[in-house]
Order: sequence, then structure tokens, then C-alpha cells
Amino acid sequence: MQNGIELSKDIFIYNTGYCLNDIKNALPNQKSKKIKFNSKIIYIKNSKLKNVLIDTGYSNYINELDNIKVKIHNFITPINLIKFDFFKLKPDIIILSHFHIDHIGGLFNYKKIPIICSKEAYLNCLNSRGFNKLKTGFIKELLPSDFDQRVIFIEDLKKVKPFFGFDKVYEYKEFKFINLEGHAKGQYGVVYKDLFYVADAYWQKENLIYNMMPRKLTKIIHDNYEEYEKTLNKLHNIYIKNKYKMVATHD
Repeated sequence: MQNGIELSKDIFIYNTGYCLNDIKNALPNQKSKKIKFNSKIIYIKNSKLKNVLIDTGYSNYINELDNIKVKIHNFITPINLIKFDFFKLKPDIIILSHFHIDHIGGLFNYKKIPIICSKEAYLNCLNSRGFNKLKTGFIKELLPSDFDQRVIFIEDLKKVKPFFGFDKVYEYKEFKFINLEGHAKGQYGVVYKDLFYVADAYWQKENLIYNMMPRKLTKIIHDNYEEYEKTLNKLHNIYIKNKYKMVATHD
């Protein structure tokens, strides 16, 4: 499939674009060098929820907005789009891990499709003020006008037993939603069969393998750096058990 990595016959990873950033911000033991931080999305076919899209990446619509946050984002880390035909994907439902620009940027391409996301994350984005609002990375104009009519909140789903030390775990059909605190308030990872999509709970694979925290300078863009560390430690422990294929947005 176009621009796709096939994890299995029904699970695909696509890259919608990237920004350039210093590898040292993710891996403090590395020499400074600009690398691509990709914006990946996951497409699952033939599940009990039919076709599922997890996150929506970057899209042309972002740069069409006359928005100060977009201008700030493009000034600090310009968005580089990769040619990608969103309409090749035919999702029946969309899951949003959190509300940062590189996760909701392609949402406008899909009309009238139900959206699963965290109520905590959504309300935090709506209600934050001042610097905290800027820190959310949320651009309301990227959400469709009928978002509230389409949304299914994770916290309203069936709560199930803890998952490898993560307490906030919800289930819908064969999908599990795992609260991964630290990077963004209300960020959720998704478990489906042996796939564990962790969104931005780590940036580079070495963070996961070596349980290596990103540079302390990045505290300013994380919701809670201390919770991020706890989350990464739990994910590292899952990784060494080799039970899941773990995929992050940027690695």
C-alpha cells in the first residue's frame, strides 16, 4: 500500500510528514544533529470495529489555517508534508491518542465518522488558559464542527483490570485503551492483538530500549515530566518482556 509499512495482513503504518529536531532533545547522550521526527498513523482493517484509524497526522489543512499556534509551530519546527492520499483509507472509526497538532491534523479529511478520545484530554484542551493553553498544543480549528456529536469518550467505556502497572485501562471490543500520562494530559495508548501503539510516550526507540528520558530542557513541552518518567519505565518493563510490538509516533 502507498507509503505503508505492513505490520501484519491487517495492520499498516503510514507516515504523513515530519519536522526536524535535534536528536539530543530525545537522546541526551547523542551529539547534536537534526533528524526527522515522523508523524505516523496506524490503520487497522477487519477488526470487530471494522476499519480503524489511530491518529490522523499532519495534512495540508494545517498550513491553510491563519492561526498563531501554527505560525509558532512552523517557526520553531516547520512541518514537512509527505504526499499522502488520506482518501485511500476508509475508516469506520477514528481513535485519537491526544490532541497535539501532529495527531489531529488530518481529522478534517473524514466526515461523520465516530471519534474515540479521552474526555480528560479534550476538556483540558478546552479549559486551559494562558501558557498552559499554549502548552496543550491544541488548535480547535482542526476539529470538525460536529466533533461533539461524533465523539465517544474513552472514560465512558468499560473499565478493566490494570495493564502492566497502568491503572486507567478501558476496553471496547478487542481494543484496550491505556492511559499514558506525562507527555500530554489524557494521552492514551492503544492495544490491539500484539500491537501496542504508545503515541508520544517515547520519541525514539532508544528511549524505550534503554529506559532513557529525553533532555530535561524538554520539560517545557511535556504536561508532567515526572509522570512521563514513570510511564517510560513501565513501557520499558513491558518491552523487555517482549510481549508486544510497540510503536510510537516519532520513532
